Amino acid sequence: MDRSAQFSIIDTGTSFLAGQSLSPDGDRWLNSVGAKQSLFGGLSITGSVSETPEGFSNTSLTAGFKKSW
Repeated sequence: MDRSAQFSIIDTGTSFLAGQSLSPDGDRWLNSVGAKQSLFGGLSITGSVSETPEGFSNTSLTAGFKKSW
C-alpha cells in the first residue's frame, strides 16, 4: 500500500514527490521524497531519499535519456 503526492512546475520541467509506503511487516509507514528535472533533448535527472525498514536512508541519483523518432 502506498500513498503519495506530486507537485509539478511545468514551465521548468521540475516535479517533486513526497510519499509513504507500508513496511513489509505492516507495522509502520516508510517516508520518501524525491525530485525529477527534465533538462534538454530528452535528458532528465532524478534524485530520491527514502527510509528502509531498518531505519536507514536509501538514496538514489539517476539520469535518463529518452528519444523518439
